[in-house]
Amino acid sequence: MDCTACHPNIEESTLASDDNSPRMKTECRSCHADWMDKKECYRCHYNPVDTTTQAPYEKPVWNFKLSHKVHYTEKKIACKDCHPNGESADYGVLVTTSKQASCLNCHDDKKASSACAYCHAVIPWPQTHDAAWRKTHGIRARANPADCKSCHPKEDSCLVCHRAGNERPASHDRNYVNTHWQSARGKEDRCATCHDTRTFCQPCHITTASIQPRSHVSFDWVPTQHILEARRDLERCASCHDTRSPDCLRCHKNP
Repeated sequence: MDCTACHPNIEESTLASDDNSPRMKTECRSCHADWMDKKECYRCHYNPVDTTTQAPYEKPVWNFKLSHKVHYTEKKIACKDCHPNGESADYGVLVTTSKQASCLNCHDDKKASSACAYCHAVIPWPQTHDAAWRKTHGIRARANPADCKSCHPKEDSCLVCHRAGNERPASHDRNYVNTHWQSARGKEDRCATCHDTRTFCQPCHITTASIQPRSHVSFDWVPTQHILEARRDLERCASCHDTRSPDCLRCHKNP
């Protein structure tokens, strides 16, 4: 039986809020007149807990925009493409899409837009996307990237913040190695979102208990090497040392 036999309004329905359920006196009666005459309503409107008792149909409230007219009538998309469980669903059971992936088959920014606001009137943020999500999403993304792709299918979805070719955020510019301390001080947890500080910092810093770079532990660092490095790139020194602080004044007097 064609879906429009029970849902004839689908062809002209332009809103997700439209009530496209079959009408008892027309669509339902054409096949189930005997049940209706006997008032055996429970055959369709049954209570899942007790199938011999009647339960009212509660129309769900949708928070997204959907035009069946565009999808079904104009684009000729088959009902089963969006409702794969439609043919096997029991009477009176709400038929919905099985996974977000069924929408993303077409909403891939080639056939149709994948922007959330294109279909959702209210963006359904997952529970995981809390206030700290921007800082902590890296941990979950690395553990299970498929979770991210279920909503963010585009290959460049991450590039809004992360550069092409690597995972560095836009904040990590070319001079970041000299200025990263400004972000790291007091925000170690933010760094740990992407970096294992027990190992990642080791090439430059001796231990996580000391932020002294390896270059600072050579036997000639104080008498000669730091002078050469300062002359070569004073900005690099200033990334960790305030030149007006006691760091320099221990040895260098103010003129």
